[in-house]
Amino acid sequence: MSKETDSIDFDEIYRKTGSYGRYQMKIMLQIFLNNIPVGFNIMVLIFQIHDIPFTCRSLPNDSIMEIGPNSTIQYESCFVKISNGTNGTDNQIIPCPNGYEYEHEKHYSVRSQWDLVCADEPLADLFITIYSAGKLAGCFILPNSADRYGRKPIIILANFGMCVLNIIIIFSPSYTFFIIVKGLTGFFQPGVSIPGSVLLLELFPAECRTHTQVFHGITWGVALMLLCPVSYFTEPYGWHCLNALVALSSCGFLFHVWTLHESLRWQVQSGKVKEANATVKHMCKVNKIDYSEVESLMTNLNGKKPAEDIELTPLDEISSTDSSDETYDDEHSDEIHSFKSSEPVPSETKNGMLQKKHEHPNHSKYPRIIIVLITPCLRKILSIMFCLFFVSSLTYYGLYLMTTRLSGNRFLNFFITALFETLSQIFAFTVFRRFPRKSCCMGCLSFTAIVLIIAVLLRTFSDSDIALMASTGFSFLGTFGISAAFLLVGIYVAELFPTDVRNVGFALASIASRLGQIIAPFVRFLSRLVPWAPGITFGVICLLMNILIRFLPETLNKQLPQTVEDAKIREREEMEKRIAKKQIKKQNHLFFF
Repeated sequence: MSKETDSIDFDEIYRKTGSYGRYQMKIMLQIFLNNIPVGFNIMVLIFQIHDIPFTCRSLPNDSIMEIGPNSTIQYESCFVKISNGTNGTDNQIIPCPNGYEYEHEKHYSVRSQWDLVCADEPLADLFITIYSAGKLAGCFILPNSADRYGRKPIIILANFGMCVLNIIIIFSPSYTFFIIVKGLTGFFQPGVSIPGSVLLLELFPAECRTHTQVFHGITWGVALMLLCPVSYFTEPYGWHCLNALVALSSCGFLFHVWTLHESLRWQVQSGKVKEANATVKHMCKVNKIDYSEVESLMTNLNGKKPAEDIELTPLDEISSTDSSDETYDDEHSDEIHSFKSSEPVPSETKNGMLQKKHEHPNHSKYPRIIIVLITPCLRKILSIMFCLFFVSSLTYYGLYLMTTRLSGNRFLNFFITALFETLSQIFAFTVFRRFPRKSCCMGCLSFTAIVLIIAVLLRTFSDSDIALMASTGFSFLGTFGISAAFLLVGIYVAELFPTDVRNVGFALASIASRLGQIIAPFVRFLSRLVPWAPGITFGVICLLMNILIRFLPETLNKQLPQTVEDAKIREREEMEKRIAKKQIKKQNHLFFF
């Protein structure tokens, strides 16, 4: 496409056709409902691999006869203890020679289905690791495909893939087959969440995006809360029934074919002029707006080439929060979206005009990823944000995985955890608009660390029911804090990197969140060996992150950098401020003495 082309004011088009019209509401509702299959697929394993009471299965009669009449057989969870002789001094311990006997039927849990207990217990937690690894692979492929082929077809394809694979999982003949198919299911999951979040961002003008993203975060928490009653009522019928409902939750693709519409921005970027005009006309028809009111805004498409096709970098999916590749002003830093399931969009000015990305001539010969790695100030930001993403993700998923190990009903614990996360979304967006970025992130991480350490102390040094209940309550507060921190980190990183490399910088940093999710199941296993270790570990690393955050620049009420040179200037200014503060402190110290 020609580099000298007119721009299209997308935000004004959406304002003229009705910012919250029926057209927008219909698509937004479908994107919100897609949080159900996404959330179910991520968290369902928590209920499918829960612990079940078991013991060694009784030895057959012929084996008992061989042992001898004077022997005593004691059946434990993972071994059979055989005491020979009249005084019982000759003991023999044998790992369950006849398999295991469970309190419920074999199909009750994935763990009991394939005897993933005792020495094979870590294999159950490996399901979540493989699923997360599949998500990581999908994040590099499916979002890029959505940029090339459109948001709608990838969302439909990914939902279809998750539906079919979850049905196949029901008939898994072996552990190996189950874990492979589960990994493939994880591969398709980012194809629903990331393009869906991008489509939601591209559907509204700038002033409406904050509200829609808050509701998006709320519906994520509601989807997780919905998983609790679904798991509770299907538990008597085994994990197969629960997985069938997870597959059913992905059947929305049947309706997406007719009711989900492609992004107008993507159509313009891709040069699909005819389709873009048809989309605007359909939007006007559904919202009952006269097309003549917006026809003048479409003149750049009719008879002319569309705005320049801007390359989009695929971005990873989290949880829960997004980052956009947009230009922010002092009062519109809210034009961000949830990074747990998002991807950047084209650069825009305040009024939503699609423009070419500006790239500094000194760096134009290098790929953007190289620019981030060779520029000292950007490399520092990347390193710190990588650590923040990793710690936030590890703590977030680690706490969710351990909800079934808290005192009390595991379904109720999970429900309350999801409820606290929902409340944290509202809290995070509220405080982040009013208080310094660094203070918000440090406050949430410090709060998380304190309440988690208190929870461990209560659980470790007291066995009373009140102490255990209080410990569980502090664990819920820990989820509230880390969920807010997770969201804030995703917003903050979008403001730290300049527009030139914001996509790449965010993508590189957020890879750490996938690594944290992959490692989280092993923390769950660690809790079985050393119950106090996970809480203390989470608390310590959250506190350590506060040290790193102090080296980041503040972005509240400041013009965000557009180029790498802007980022360098900001770094020099921050350095000068730190030096000036040190000199003032030194002078005050000398004056005092």
